[in-house]
Amino acid sequence: MACLSLVCMIGSAVTVFGNPSQPILYEYSSAEQRLVILENTIAELYEQSNASHKQEVYRLLQSLKHQLNEPQLLQFGTVNGWKMMKDDLLEAEKALIAEQPGIVWREPVNRLRLAVDSLLQAEQGPWLQYESLMLDDLQSIRRASHGGKESAPAMTAIYVEKLFERMNRMQIAAYMVGDESEMNQLTKRAELLKNFMTVHSEGWNSEQQKRLMTIVDNIELAVHGLFAQAEGTITVPVITVPTGTSPTSIALFIGSIITAILSYIGYRKYKQEPYGVKNWRM
Repeated sequence: MACLSLVCMIGSAVTVFGNPSQPILYEYSSAEQRLVILENTIAELYEQSNASHKQEVYRLLQSLKHQLNEPQLLQFGTVNGWKMMKDDLLEAEKALIAEQPGIVWREPVNRLRLAVDSLLQAEQGPWLQYESLMLDDLQSIRRASHGGKESAPAMTAIYVEKLFERMNRMQIAAYMVGDESEMNQLTKRAELLKNFMTVHSEGWNSEQQKRLMTIVDNIELAVHGLFAQAEGTITVPVITVPTGTSPTSIALFIGSIITAILSYIGYRKYKQEPYGVKNWRM
């Protein structure tokens, strides 16, 4: 009995702790399986692009072409979001074939990664981290714009460029979760900042400085609005990838431990008093 309990305990441990990260596709619908496969392909594409394995990147881009044409995927995200993903795929492919520097074709791959993560991970999606990153950029713009007359325009321009880089990278993710209007508003306000920097590339006076701060404040409000909308509408992931550990499995594992302990205690008692026969000899 003790041996049997031990075997059950080992089996339960394997169930609870064995291979926790492997997704179980048969629990998903056909459309959800397509989305999980797409995410796996883009994750591999991201890794291969960072490793500069051009042949693998090209192979995975061809695979993505077919996967993005699956009509079942339209059950998730938005039509414009999927269109933008296809455009990024073609952009990466074109840059790769033209043998352009890696930074050129890695950028659309980064956008693809954030886009599919926004569908699968919801409130844990990496693209949501861009809220704090862009707010930091805006604060840096404020500080730089108050610098010396000679250094302020150049330093401010650096942080403005960084802000636009982040906006461009997470745009598809915002579209995918249905935040098109909020994202468009953010883009329009950011264009005012770009126009200001173009007109005042040599510097600005105190009145123009106030105008710049108003533009930055409005962009900050748009950033808060964008991510507040996201957090309010994406409370549950489209697909929850199983972790392999469930409360039921843990309960079975604990039960097996208790059974094994009780069986061992009973065995020890049996060895001392076999068949319940007591020694009545004084």
